[in-house]
Amino acid sequence: MKNRFLVIRSLAWLLLLGLVVLSLVPIPAPPTDLPNSDKWLHLLSYLVLTYAFLHAYPLRPGRVVIGLLALGMALEGAQTLTPHRYFESLDLLMNVTGVVLAAGLFLGLRLRVTNWMCR
Repeated sequence: MKNRFLVIRSLAWLLLLGLVVLSLVPIPAPPTDLPNSDKWLHLLSYLVLTYAFLHAYPLRPGRVVIGLLALGMALEGAQTLTPHRYFESLDLLMNVTGVVLAAGLFLGLRLRVTNWMCR
């Protein structure tokens, strides 16, 4: 059981590191016909990151959510300090949406499993 959490926590922290790097380095826009595809990438990135951290630290969902909301805000602010990235309020909204959706999914599934096991 302890090894499982070590693996999950390691993966969560690697995802976080990747997100931080990709948020601050210059990268070309993804070639796609989907309008606002970068916004969808923000939502998906924060949804996956939050879900991974909630599994890595299941007894601390509040801290995980607050920490990742703060990270999203901090990274959007930090982008203003780089010459090639800039703050976008819609990016921040999608970051927050991804965190909230992942938290709702995780807590909803956890409640459902708990209720199922208590039958």
